[in-house]
Amino acid sequence: MDGEIDRATSAVLRFSGGAAGLLATSCLLTRKHRVGLEVCADGIALELSETRLLVDGHRAIEDDGRAKTRVDREFINAVQGKAADVRVPYGEALRTHRLALALARSAAEQRPVMLDDQ
Repeated sequence: MDGEIDRATSAVLRFSGGAAGLLATSCLLTRKHRVGLEVCADGIALELSETRLLVDGHRAIEDDGRAKTRVDREFINAVQGKAADVRVPYGEALRTHRLALALARSAAEQRPVMLDDQ
């Protein structure tokens, strides 16, 4: 199927502190399969999904099924200027947005893109 959106994309990240990261996404399936984050660091492995947190392969926190709804509600409250339980400072959210733009630019230009440490 031809289109303007890549069917699969990945990006390798190198952080200024020496850490490495890998982001991958795909629209090959007709439904959502999985969304998550995996972190491997000295002496610990974390796996975070929309429904649970695993620490070193052991279930640590299980979602009650309402986390996605609560996150959406807090976002809407914040946009509307109401009291909200926003846990990410604006500056961090902006850095994440800049990373997303750099990844899109890198994919479009098919070359590495460097970000300033801001």
